[in-house]
Amino acid sequence: MKIHEMKLPHKIIIGEEILQSLSEIDNRVTQSKRVFLVTGPNVYDIIRLRIENNWRQNQEIQICFIKKPDLDEVKRVENISKKFKPDLIIAIGGGRVIDIGKIIAYKLDLDFLSIPTTASHDGMASQFASIKGMDKPYSILTKPPSTVICMGST
Repeated sequence: MKIHEMKLPHKIIIGEEILQSLSEIDNRVTQSKRVFLVTGPNVYDIIRLRIENNWRQNQEIQICFIKKPDLDEVKRVENISKKFKPDLIIAIGGGRVIDIGKIIAYKLDLDFLSIPTTASHDGMASQFASIKGMDKPYSILTKPPSTVICMGST
């Protein structure tokens, strides 16, 4: 008998203008003292004002911009995150940002909130991350995000 097991997120939340109420939707956002935010510079320019309202004054937020989806970038982001010692990883962006956030959360054994900006990929909720390395992309088994938050509009 051949069995295929897939692990899925614990929670999926969908709504419009959801970034402004992120801290109300998931209390880990406000309970975490150190949040590591993985995103891209273009996405951050668009969402910055809406997401900054979620942070408490005594929280430390480390923003890490993803440059390229490869193993060197994973190592770079992993080193930054290990020095920061976060309680929670949040990734806001497309597939490469979500995948790198997922790998970092897995390596640090932390909860991971996936906030995709496009629904054209399954990586936002799967347990796999696709990363370029050597000659071709390959899939890395991680764990799925604990929560996926889908924005109805940005």
